[in-house]
Amino acid sequence: MYAAAHGRDHSTKLLLERRDVDPNRCDDCGRTALSWAAERGQENTIRLLLQSSDVDVNLADVEGRPPLWYAVESGREAVVEAFLHHPDVQIPFGTRRRPSHETTPIAEARMCADSIALERKF
Repeated sequence: MYAAAHGRDHSTKLLLERRDVDPNRCDDCGRTALSWAAERGQENTIRLLLQSSDVDVNLADVEGRPPLWYAVESGREAVVEAFLHHPDVQIPFGTRRRPSHETTPIAEARMCADSIALERKF
């Protein structure tokens, strides 16, 4: 998880090649390496993880947030696009347990797009 979260692409690639390492291992919050890399906008690492057939691209954390949620939250368009181009990614319209801010990835993306549009306008 550390390697992916911190963009250590070479280390992540080596770990993905090992059969004794579970790329879907979760921390205490149910977060995976893909989830952490998505939150931190580690584009190259995300692409490595998404290329692995062993990585569950939809594995949600204890709050019901899948990695795509964190990709949207990162505000990095290329990161979100990498997820959206993956054939197995499911677009969630909510979470099993609602977070305190009551938003969905779609609403977050809309807010992000509105923010970018405002920045370009001014």
